[in-house]
Amino acid sequence: MRQQKRHLKVLPQIKIGKFNVLFAELATGQIYTTELKLFLGQGEIYKHFDHYEYALKYSDGIFISRPDLEYTIIGPDGNILFYRSVNEEKNYKEL
Repeated sequence: MRQQKRHLKVLPQIKIGKFNVLFAELATGQIYTTELKLFLGQGEIYKHFDHYEYALKYSDGIFISRPDLEYTIIGPDGNILFYRSVNEEKNYKEL
């Protein structure tokens, strides 16, 4: 019998007013916790920062050691500001 993947209906909310970083596995899109473990419905998935530069520096540091991951930085208003993977980099930042 084939196993079915568990799909989440709702992800935890971002913190409005903070820069939120989210990591996922590039090959599958599966979300990771802030402890860089597969998110199975429990645990924090967003790392929160007061400044964009701190969020970017933190994310790049992890990305260098884990190129199998992709990450997104979500701004204080909930809009995506930046996305990075080994395949592409997109800067949506308009601060």
